[in-house]
Amino acid sequence: MTLKKTHTIDASGKILGRLSSEIAFLLQGKNFPNYVPYLDNGGEIIVINTSKLKVTAGKMNKKNIIDIPVILAASKKQSTKICFLMTRMKF
Repeated sequence: MTLKKTHTIDASGKILGRLSSEIAFLLQGKNFPNYVPYLDNGGEIIVINTSKLKVTAGKMNKKNIIDIPVILAASKKQSTKICFLMTRMKF
């Protein structure tokens, strides 16, 4: 059995997709030599400086984020650019 580690990742200047792949790799525990897919060997991930995260221009304009609440009639569809700017305003 492995001890769960806490990983701190600095997101400043990193691209969103590559960062999420790196986080998924660490959460699955694939960085340990005794990785098996049916055991939870992953640790905790702390991501800092998320406001300095980069999103490529193509995804910023083309992708949409759909917010689906419990009531499906009230779902909202927003562009990635609007969601990204709204989250930056909160910090």
